[in-house]
Amino acid sequence: NIDPVAWTSAKGGPRRVTVMNELEARFAGGAPGAATFIILSAAGAIAAIVSIACVNLATMLLARGAARTRELTIRLAVGASRVRILRQLATESLLIAVAGAAVALAATWAGIRLFDAWRPDGIPAVDLAIDWRVALFAAVAAAFATLLFGLTPAAHVVRLAIVEGMKGRVSGARTRWFRFG
Repeated sequence: NIDPVAWTSAKGGPRRVTVMNELEARFAGGAPGAATFIILSAAGAIAAIVSIACVNLATMLLARGAARTRELTIRLAVGASRVRILRQLATESLLIAVAGAAVALAATWAGIRLFDAWRPDGIPAVDLAIDWRVALFAAVAAAFATLLFGLTPAAHVVRLAIVEGMKGRVSGARTRWFRFG
């Protein structure tokens, strides 16, 4: 038996049942699509900040490599092999990547704890955690980008003639690495 009183609203009309996913149900009191808008806005802001940081790091590594041209040509002139110089620069770049990934992981963990502690009243509790697959992808991407931008100037120096590098005639060749157009 179906109880007709249980299926009528307070006004006496039929009740409506709305099916929605969990995210929509958590933000049901707000405007339609508000949860999606909030999440996409936050993701867009985070992507913009990370992109700016990556461009700054890449520019810094390229400038650092270009500034070390004279040092590296002196090492070549003294007798260091080109492979040894590339290996040294790769090691330095990987250390920068590991340190950056560790700082990013610590900042992410602290951000999650901070969000949980200072969550505004209107926002429902969300179980946030760091997924190991995302952390692994971020670490590999950081290592790849750091190696790429750390070894690009090194590859240029390895091809330089030692005499040009010692005389400081590499300024024209140096600017070639910063041209993007």
